[in-house]
Amino acid sequence: MNQVISLFLLLVLLSCQKSKLESQKSITRGAGDIGVSKKNKQRYLLEKVPLTGEELQSWVPPIVGDFKRISLSNGLQEELGISSISTKFQHEQESEKLILLEIMDGAGEMGALLIEKSQEKLKDDFQEQSLPERTEISEHQEFRVLEKEWTNLPRTYLEFIHSKRFLIKIQAQNLAKEEVIDFVHRFPLEKFVMDISIQ
Repeated sequence: MNQVISLFLLLVLLSCQKSKLESQKSITRGAGDIGVSKKNKQRYLLEKVPLTGEELQSWVPPIVGDFKRISLSNGLQEELGISSISTKFQHEQESEKLILLEIMDGAGEMGALLIEKSQEKLKDDFQEQSLPERTEISEHQEFRVLEKEWTNLPRTYLEFIHSKRFLIKIQAQNLAKEEVIDFVHRFPLEKFVMDISIQ
């Protein structure tokens, strides 16, 4: 009888150890997958050829809602080896309303580094009020967004990553935040959508 009980306890003990071992393997495997996924995405951007300034410019429409494009050029980041453009829009009826839009391609060595640093900056929620400036990092419709507003100036600044590849920066003057967000929603960002998902 004692032998039967001892055998039963031994089987239960072995079963528990096996279950614990499988659980540890699962956790380790999951953590490894996360690391591999991040490395694969970074490698993807490193291996991609950046779009030219002309290609980026061709995606910027002349009209976005009530705003008309008044300038379009290669961005300042070109000198750093990052393909980029800078464009300015002006409200058609209220000329004091201006929006400066910068788009930077995260492909290539320098571009991938830019996206990596930006992702690190945007990953955690953050809020700070240091008059006259208010800064906030939060989630907005599946985007991590850096937002800045000034109490003494009619200015708004937004920064976010689109399609895990393009860094978008927007500076708006004499617009309410709601108007800036409406402009972003109207801008055809779907043209910049790239399938960079790693299986």
